[in-house]
Amino acid sequence: MCSDDPVRVGKLGKKLGLAITHREDFDVKRESEVIKALYETQIVTKDQFDFLKESLVWRNKAAHPSDVPVTRLNAEHILTNLVREVILKCK
Repeated sequence: MCSDDPVRVGKLGKKLGLAITHREDFDVKRESEVIKALYETQIVTKDQFDFLKESLVWRNKAAHPSDVPVTRLNAEHILTNLVREVILKCK
């Protein structure tokens, strides 16, 4: 997360209806719900939110039957951008 501020993390937990103490606490929620709550509690920016939503769409295309082929290049591009646009900006 881009914030270790306990107030924001508390708001995130409240938004999701969870007591967040461990990473595994998120496992009971759909990824889309967590992404939306991260944005609504201002833990990620609008750009990061949009990128995370787009990445989730691509993840679903790769995981489920789809007319759109997901290539190794697509996967590498998404992972590289995920690291650059979300993970590294959260440090």
